[in-house]
Amino acid sequence: MPISAPAMSTSKRTLAAALEAADLQAAVAALRQDIVFHSPILATVGDEVRELPTVVKALQTAFTCLGMPQNVEQFQNPDGRYIVTFDGAIDGHLIQIAMLVTEDAQGKVESIRGFTRPWPVVKLFRQYMEHNLRPDPVPDALWELPRLTNSAQLIEPDTCR
Repeated sequence: MPISAPAMSTSKRTLAAALEAADLQAAVAALRQDIVFHSPILATVGDEVRELPTVVKALQTAFTCLGMPQNVEQFQNPDGRYIVTFDGAIDGHLIQIAMLVTEDAQGKVESIRGFTRPWPVVKLFRQYMEHNLRPDPVPDALWELPRLTNSAQLIEPDTCR
């Protein structure tokens, strides 16, 4: 099913409306205690950032780096999930962020899956976040690429050309 056009600001979900209003406190209030955040800057896909205090610290740190979101848009998926897109800046360089958001039946955000671009600016963002969140509250293991345990996990160098 296609995703609908951007919603008007009066129909934005709580998280999108809070980001648009630059209201971090309202954004935090929209999150469940057991929220799961799938971060584009961490090195693993199985060990996401979990629980409200850690996610709040990550959001606070991100917005300290990027400033509050600009150009906030919301795109509604018919299955209830929605995507929030917005812009930020790091040292004057534009970074674009998209978040796939899932809510529970009460309208509280239960998971966020983030995507960012362009890569050179994402790299700056990751360095800032790592400097401010490692190892507490985000443990070292989530920043490190996992070690490969057998040759079947290796990708031949020529396959990327």
